[in-house]
Amino acid sequence: MRLLHAKDLTFYEPRPAEIPKYAILSHRWLDGEVLLHEVSTKAGRSKAGYEKIKKCGQIALEDGIDYIRVDTCCIDKSSSAELSEAINSMALWYANAAVCYAYLADVALPGTHTEEHAQQAFELKQSARFNRGWTLQELIFPKRLLFYAQDWSYIASRGEISKLISIITGISSELLAATYPQTEIDHFSTAKRMSWAAKRVTTRPEDLAYCLMGLFRVNIPLLYGEGSWKAFRRLQEAIIQKSDDHSLLAWLNVEDLVNGNYTFPNIGLLADSPSRFQYSGDIVPVPTGIGYPSFSLTKRGLYINLQIDRRNVSQALNMCVAWLDCAAEGEPNRISISLQYLPETDTYFITRRRYPGAPSAPFDAARETVCLDDLASYSTLYRSSGPTSFILLNSQLRGFGLRGVFPDAGWISKSQAILPFETSPGDWRCGFGFRQTQLGASEVVVAVVGYKVSDEGQHIWCALVHWINDSKAEDLEALVRAQTPSKDSVHHATIRIGEGVMTLEVGNRQTSNFADSQFRVRVYFS
Repeated sequence: MRLLHAKDLTFYEPRPAEIPKYAILSHRWLDGEVLLHEVSTKAGRSKAGYEKIKKCGQIALEDGIDYIRVDTCCIDKSSSAELSEAINSMALWYANAAVCYAYLADVALPGTHTEEHAQQAFELKQSARFNRGWTLQELIFPKRLLFYAQDWSYIASRGEISKLISIITGISSELLAATYPQTEIDHFSTAKRMSWAAKRVTTRPEDLAYCLMGLFRVNIPLLYGEGSWKAFRRLQEAIIQKSDDHSLLAWLNVEDLVNGNYTFPNIGLLADSPSRFQYSGDIVPVPTGIGYPSFSLTKRGLYINLQIDRRNVSQALNMCVAWLDCAAEGEPNRISISLQYLPETDTYFITRRRYPGAPSAPFDAARETVCLDDLASYSTLYRSSGPTSFILLNSQLRGFGLRGVFPDAGWISKSQAILPFETSPGDWRCGFGFRQTQLGASEVVVAVVGYKVSDEGQHIWCALVHWINDSKAEDLEALVRAQTPSKDSVHHATIRIGEGVMTLEVGNRQTSNFADSQFRVRVYFS
């Protein structure tokens, strides 16, 4: 561990058993920070960040503390080993500090010791500090945390404005007001702790996972370049190894929640980001009183003991309902999930999470230990077979009638279903041609619908191509093959996924005679 003498800002490296009392600085890294090799140089002292180091030392001396730690200059970032050690030890360093000074460079606020005054400070609520990833553990772990404004005037202690900070961050005010919050954090569910990070951001994508290690008392190797999803996945795997808290699985897709759709997004068993826990801050564990091991992560999947009911669900699709050992705070019913059994692998995958109207667990529903496929999603499940049919669902194309389909050999007119063709591996598509029914009109709309699978996941898409003159739409096959799936393809679309079926609705396309129409197609899988 590397410290600075508060008086002359020279370095001191004590042995682990001889670490003295020290103060630590919590701040956002901005332009002009002073690095390790610059502290004693003229160039370093002329940087904007030097003032922070200097002021931290002065305040520490006033508090009777002779040493300080500032992460910008106390870590040799050119050493990957030292950087890894620093990140894995950061929560401990903040917890062991005698005091932490939190410098808010974007807050201009006269000093006040009362929460009432601080609540009136709009700038405090808007400080970027409260949406940065690394400052989360710096907010929770110190025994004593003092806030300072941009001119280094004292604002308040964490305890004095704990209710305000709780409103801003979602962190429990009781935890923030605790004398030793680092000893209380284990009392909060995994989902609740994840929710505190749901709206936070980091400069490097992997840091969104690495900055949470201290919050869950786990350590994982730093692999910059692996991407945020893989890093966050490894974090969750480490949590599973030491925790039996089912709330780790009680996350939601925020976009689905807004759209009223509680189906399983194309991610897998584990969440791909802390943002998935934005609405999981009220989830708490429910004790079962049984002695079964709750979690066991293997290469095959996640073995978990659940209460399962196979009645009143689709037997043909191997569906069942299960209940996690967690619930929303104050709610009598535990969180329910919908599972689909995969006979070829003898595993299950989640098709729905926390959907509204789900039943409570019946008393006679047995507990079973099942294996949840930790990589299963619609993309992996249907990668080999693809969709079995695309079915046109009473699409209301006002003033238009169906005039052609492709591939026409796969069209079943009685059921309005079409068997798609695979243009390339993992890319299935079909096309519907609609012509204006008014006598003498030549307006044409072609709807190209596709289902594409890649390493990034599955994507159902629709492209509507419109012509005033149908002479350009003679070759339906060429139009279908030429369309390129993109995010823009479903700009006006709603996609619903569930139990082996995906429904795409496209509406409000502002063409001359095609406004306020609705195109609906359902994709079925075997």
